[in-house]
Amino acid sequence: NAGISGQNTRQALKRIQKDVLDRKPTLVIAAFGMNDIRGTNPVPTQESYSNQTQIVKLCKGAGAEVVLCTPTSIYHGYPEWPFERLAPYAAIVQKVGAEEKAPVADMFRTFEDMRAKDPVAWMLTMSEWIHPDMNGHKVIAETVIRIITGKSISLADVPAPAPGIPFTLAKIAKGEPVKVVAMEPYDKMIAAALREINPQAQVEVAPWVVPPQSIAGIAASATKVRGQKPDLVIVAIPATANDPTEEWYIRHYSETYNGSISYEKRTFDCIGILSSVGTPQLGPVESHQQDLARAIIRGHDLDPIERKAGDTATPEQILQRWLHQQAVLKVLPPETAK
Repeated sequence: NAGISGQNTRQALKRIQKDVLDRKPTLVIAAFGMNDIRGTNPVPTQESYSNQTQIVKLCKGAGAEVVLCTPTSIYHGYPEWPFERLAPYAAIVQKVGAEEKAPVADMFRTFEDMRAKDPVAWMLTMSEWIHPDMNGHKVIAETVIRIITGKSISLADVPAPAPGIPFTLAKIAKGEPVKVVAMEPYDKMIAAALREINPQAQVEVAPWVVPPQSIAGIAASATKVRGQKPDLVIVAIPATANDPTEEWYIRHYSETYNGSISYEKRTFDCIGILSSVGTPQLGPVESHQQDLARAIIRGHDLDPIERKAGDTATPEQILQRWLHQQAVLKVLPPETAK
């Protein structure tokens, strides 16, 4: 991965020798355009075209094949990344690909076609205004693989990494203190549940008090989570929490997890608990919202805890059962994993 978050084609061209060509690649997958459109001083279209043409020529000159990617789509209404600029910059990538005989994975068209066909499905591929979540990254990977191989695959059923709480389990095994930030009522359950795994577990719990009726309020409170330096975060948005529109329900729910997970290098764990664990009988609206929530949690590369149909266990029992399952999971090394 030679990508650097936030960089445009101008910056990429300056570092291509050291970060790309010196690695002697066989294949280079280049995805630019999103940051060229950014802000009040975007990279001019002609310069973006020139930069990407040079990137392809330099890579091919070094003996590498190149796949280009158009930018993914974004929500409307974000001044920093104006949606109306995207299509022209996607067209630039297509033009460079045609002229330089480099295949193009058309992310822009893939995501825009999805948005036109099923806006909710499209929203469930987005982490926030401009970035895809893991659901979206799977779509990106599928699109790139189809361009490279000519074959279609589905990554939809690829599970989240397991165990889901490796840092917490490692600390417990070493006898190190574990700090948990947890929404109620799990702030009152988690210490005893972790001691079921190791009776000597040292657990400090910081309750995460949330406004039960407001997804927007919960999302706002999530911005303070990482500052508490947790080892484990438990997100359990109640079934009563709502939003005036389905779009903002999805967006605020996702924003809550954006604040609750460890970015880039993972340094703490997060557990997502669906509302049916604490509220077994959900009405039609709550059931639909839980389906959305499940997809959002998986979009953050987490395996949610949920109550299966017919399960009469208490929330404490469901939490303990899930933790025990995590504790006995073994992760195979890459060379042996199938």
